[in-house]
Amino acid sequence: GLVGASSQLMQHCVIPRFGYILFGRGGVVVSKKCAYLTPSLAWLLAALSMLVVVAVLQVTRLLVKWCCKDKRAKPDRAKDRSSASSSAGQEQKTPQLGYIKVIPATKALQGDHTVELQSTALKSGIECGWWLCQHTTTQVATLEKQVNMEIAAIKALRSRRRHSAGGQDGEDSDSESSSCADSDLKEAMQVIHRRTLEGFVTWCNYVS
Repeated sequence: GLVGASSQLMQHCVIPRFGYILFGRGGVVVSKKCAYLTPSLAWLLAALSMLVVVAVLQVTRLLVKWCCKDKRAKPDRAKDRSSASSSAGQEQKTPQLGYIKVIPATKALQGDHTVELQSTALKSGIECGWWLCQHTTTQVATLEKQVNMEIAAIKALRSRRRHSAGGQDGEDSDSESSSCADSDLKEAMQVIHRRTLEGFVTWCNYVS
C-alpha cells in the first residue's frame, strides 16, 4: 500500500505514495521510476509469420475464385434457365382458398360479410384461413374501436352545442338516442373513410 503504480501506453511507472519516512527523522525524496514493457522477439516473429501466412492464403483463395467464376458462370446460367423452364412447365401450383366471416362486437356494425383469401404460396386452405383470421380480427377490432370513439365524439359535440344553445346538459332520451344512432353511425363511418383515403393518398404520393 506504500507504492503507487501507473501505466501509460507501453510505459509502467512506480513511485512511493509518501514523500517522507514514516518511522524516523527527515524526508527522503525518491524519484519516479519507469520502465518500458518490451515483448519477446520470438513471439513477435511468430505472430508476424502467422499474419503473413493468413494474408497469403486469403489472397490466393480470392484469386482462385475470380479466375474460376467466369468459366462456371455461363454453364450455370444455362442450367438454371433450363431447370426453371422445365419446373414451371411441370409444376403448376393450384391456388388455395380460405375465408372468414366478419363479426364485430358492436351489433350496429354486424352484417353478413365474408372475406376470402386466395394464395398459391400457402399450402392449404386451412393455412389461408388461419392467416386471414389473424390479420382480419386485428384490423376489425382496431376499426371498430375507431368507429365507436368517433360516435362518442359526435355525441359529445352534439351535447356541447345543446349546452351552448341554452338547453339542458345531460344524456339523450330513448327516442332521441334511437333517432340519432343511425345518423351518428353514418357520420362516423364517413369520417373513418375520409381518414383512410387520406392515408392511402399520402402513401400513393410517397411511393410515386
